[in-house]
Amino acid sequence: APLSAAPAARPRDGQVPFGVHGGFDFVDLIRRSPRFVKYPNSDATPELAFDAAGWPQADFTLIFADERRNMPWNGPDFNGVHRDISGVYKLSFSGQATLSTEGAEDPNAIEVQNQVYDPATNTTRADLVARPNHWLLIINFVGTKRQLTDVPGTGLTNLRLIRPGYPADTSQVFTTGMLRAYQQLRPQIFRSFDSGINSYNIWNGDQLVELNWADRSLPSDAYWPLPSKNQGAKRGLEVPWEYYILLCNTFNMDLWLNVPVSATDDYILQLAQLIRNGNQFTRGLRPNLKIYVEYSNEVWNWGFSQATYNSIKAAQEGLSDTPDSSKELKRYVKRTFEISNLFRQIYGDAAINTVVRPIAVWQYNHPIDMQRTLEWAQERFRAPANHFIYGIGQAAYLDPIDRSSIDTIFDTFYTQMGQMRMRFVSWQAVAAYFGLQQVAYEGGPSLNAGLEADASRDPRIADVIRRYYLEDYFAAGADATAFFAMGPGYPSPWGDWYLFEDYARMSEHPKFQGARAVSRQPRPELAAGDVLPWIVGQSAEIDASSLAPRTWGPFLTPGSRVTLCPNSGCWPQPEYANYLLRASAAGTYRITLRGQTSDSATQAEILVDNVSLGNVALPQGADGVSTPVTVGLAPGLHGLLIRPVGGGTLSFAPGAGITITLVSGGGQAVRPSAPLNPTATVGDGRVTLAWWPTTTATSYAIKRATHSGGPYTTIGTSAAASFTDAAASNGTRYYYVVSAINAAGESANSPQVAAVPAPAAPAAPTGITISAGAGSPGFTWLYPGGQARLSWPATPNAESYIIKRSTSPTGPFDRVATQTSTQFTDLSLAPDTTYYYVVAAANALGESPDSAVVSATATLKAPAAPVIVSADAGKGSVALKWQHEPWLLPSWWAIFHVKRGASPAGPFTTVINTSTNNAIDQGLAGGTAYCYVVSAVNGAGESADSAPVCATPK
Repeated sequence: APLSAAPAARPRDGQVPFGVHGGFDFVDLIRRSPRFVKYPNSDATPELAFDAAGWPQADFTLIFADERRNMPWNGPDFNGVHRDISGVYKLSFSGQATLSTEGAEDPNAIEVQNQVYDPATNTTRADLVARPNHWLLIINFVGTKRQLTDVPGTGLTNLRLIRPGYPADTSQVFTTGMLRAYQQLRPQIFRSFDSGINSYNIWNGDQLVELNWADRSLPSDAYWPLPSKNQGAKRGLEVPWEYYILLCNTFNMDLWLNVPVSATDDYILQLAQLIRNGNQFTRGLRPNLKIYVEYSNEVWNWGFSQATYNSIKAAQEGLSDTPDSSKELKRYVKRTFEISNLFRQIYGDAAINTVVRPIAVWQYNHPIDMQRTLEWAQERFRAPANHFIYGIGQAAYLDPIDRSSIDTIFDTFYTQMGQMRMRFVSWQAVAAYFGLQQVAYEGGPSLNAGLEADASRDPRIADVIRRYYLEDYFAAGADATAFFAMGPGYPSPWGDWYLFEDYARMSEHPKFQGARAVSRQPRPELAAGDVLPWIVGQSAEIDASSLAPRTWGPFLTPGSRVTLCPNSGCWPQPEYANYLLRASAAGTYRITLRGQTSDSATQAEILVDNVSLGNVALPQGADGVSTPVTVGLAPGLHGLLIRPVGGGTLSFAPGAGITITLVSGGGQAVRPSAPLNPTATVGDGRVTLAWWPTTTATSYAIKRATHSGGPYTTIGTSAAASFTDAAASNGTRYYYVVSAINAAGESANSPQVAAVPAPAAPAAPTGITISAGAGSPGFTWLYPGGQARLSWPATPNAESYIIKRSTSPTGPFDRVATQTSTQFTDLSLAPDTTYYYVVAAANALGESPDSAVVSATATLKAPAAPVIVSADAGKGSVALKWQHEPWLLPSWWAIFHVKRGASPAGPFTTVINTSTNNAIDQGLAGGTAYCYVVSAVNGAGESADSAPVCATPK
């Protein structure tokens, strides 16, 4: 049957183009990747076979819900809260089976009720009652018969499993929680990452296997992915495209497509037709919505099969590496241009880069490599890049540099978001040069498990998200982006990419609050680009050191000499320099350079917006001024590119290496862009700041705070792009920002730079204490089991600490961490092995000698008894939280046993097994007192019970 019609879409309200990588939650749990396992699951049991529709042809086990928290694959996260998956699941299927939980890891989690078989329709129905305080739901289907006369063990068909709260015969597709999440967030864009884009196994053992349109998932399929469609390359075929169209139509979101890496041309043409015209399952995408088209996902990432596929295809197509671009990036851009042309066949020329927006995205540290590859592609396709693509970009993740404590995470978040702004300006310079937009296919705070999971729950994360996107990403001129990801999700050692953890507490999650604050905002004022003059005869002086770096840094020191060499011979200074210009008014501008070349054969080529303005000569051996070139510019952002031609080097003079003068035209004054690249040099009671000069600025305001992120207080002004704070106290960490001022007003703040003034390098840390222990070594490739915890008093004048480790008391000692915190936890120890540590202190003036050696041995032993810290009574429930010794680690089994009794003296019966340090005991009688104790378990045994606590539910 056709998918349900979408309600009237909300009007698009001019909000920033902020989207999400979305998730799908279906009311029918079978629809999305059910986990069918052979029964019994033993080596003697044949592998489970499936029919053409994907239904099992033998007895099987169904794992249909797993919400365990703080397990080895997603921990440590003791403060995580289990989602409540209790309730009545409505089961139906064609055929017969005996339902059991025998052999399940948690056999008491489910009770089968009301099972009936209707021979007239050959249908079995049953209620699967999931009890509270259980988080792994497994049911066996034994003695299966598809038809009444079949022998047992032939499987069944047409399985449906409806979540609690929905009628058994519901036609609702998406869960109410999922729909509410999109209603509250109101994202502008939905990225189609759930189509199995990373799970395509593109090799069948002999050759690459292409993906044909007939291989796609359909809404009429039994579920996704179907085993029957996993032939040859065993591709992961997941949520059908029709559901993306339905969801985008429902919430008026633009659709961001991820085209499978091995999709044939016909597949892409058929996909474009589906999106435009619809089919028997759904209408086409609303005409007012845009379509972003991305070739696969992270094709640069060798952890995914698409990188291997792309590399093989690049070689087959005769592409090769060159000093300025890899064959993989060339093939990626080439295929992106080809996909654009395929969509052009369906949508027409006028729709490309308006309605249909193909994009080319690569790893974050390669804007200049993308520049060179687009130039290569333009020559190959004989047309400018903006004939084929709408935008270029990278992932906009925000990484805290110091993850040693929650405070240091937020401390470095604010500094790093300013560093990311400079990366966005670098990409924007390349994008503007080709007449493109900057986009970011993913992004958000990049945190993992452990204390980082608690940082994700800290209210401060909302402000980080809001300021990062509005002050750094969009204010740099960037366009569409997709936050990774909507949710619900949970922390893991690989990231906590989600906006909330549970639909029941969605609006309370600070990450969700931060994203809502972004998605509801209009585009902020542009705060990037070298602003050009608006009065005839006035000039803008550009510090040549402010060029976009070739790779992930370093940015050049303000005022330094810049030398450009062919073929990256002067890394990190690239073979040519990119600058982002911002014309406030239409006019004709004259460009001159100041510097020198290495020989008479070498000249400087000046290009603006993908057009060469010609070559200019500079003197040899001494700095001089070039002959000018002129260019007409419209208001907005433009890309300036300067490169040496003739085989030699081009060297800009320090400081004002580029001068741009307004010759004719002009208009109104605008505020300058925010200064970039602030640097700090410390001394005795002083901090000296420098930054790239900001064009059109007449002065600068210098601001300081003692908390990362502000609020900042103005401490002085300067007419030059430097300032010395001579009133700084040694040993105090300061955070500085700078704003630029002209007749039109004051700019936004620069990125933040931190500094700790000091009279000298610090002395060696003293007073280091260490303790060690071992938790369960159940998942040894992640957590060997042993831990050591070091702490020490703050060292005067220290800005950071370097922790080093060895298995010998005399070393050598290897660096294991650098941080600002005075505590360090090492989770990577093998039990019963002695480790030796030293700590050095450092600041901008140098590193101290190592501290005295301390050592510890982690020995596996049963844990100490937990301490219950709260027992909060609710309606028919008691919420418990407890503290535990620090050596416990995530394990395959439950770490804590919660036991309940009628009095403090017991007796106590275990009612909850959990791996988190909290639990909610539900289904209790109001007005009755309940008492609890908790014990902890590891591989060496169980602790004693905690002291009892009691509470009376309402």
